[in-house]
Amino acid sequence: MYLKILFLNLIASSLMIMTIDCDITSLKQGFQPVDVNDRRIINVLNNVEPQMNDRIDSTNLFRVETIQSAEMIEDGQHNQIRCSILYGETECNKTEIYHIYTCKFTGHHIRCNVHIMNWRRDILEHFDCYQH
Repeated sequence: MYLKILFLNLIASSLMIMTIDCDITSLKQGFQPVDVNDRRIINVLNNVEPQMNDRIDSTNLFRVETIQSAEMIEDGQHNQIRCSILYGETECNKTEIYHIYTCKFTGHHIRCNVHIMNWRRDILEHFDCYQH
């Protein structure tokens, strides 16, 4: 009987230690705010713009019009970026993706949340847009 109680206490304390350890680890690796004009953020968003356009249900191209907020986790090779952007529609068709920076905005834009995993290349992890 006492052995069973001792064993259950050992399991419970082990689980509590694991929970505390996980919480401390997640606090150390949290996102930090980044200036919206930071060149790293702008470059990464430019790199994933074709991936974002693939997920938009439109024949027109969209471009990042404004970065409203940005945050980043930097831990060497495995950086992550989260942004809130205004994604503006352009006059260009999706077939003109290679000339995206010459495309003029139409005035219509949507608000999007973006999560990018930056390992060896920029990967669009999450892309969620809505009208505002």
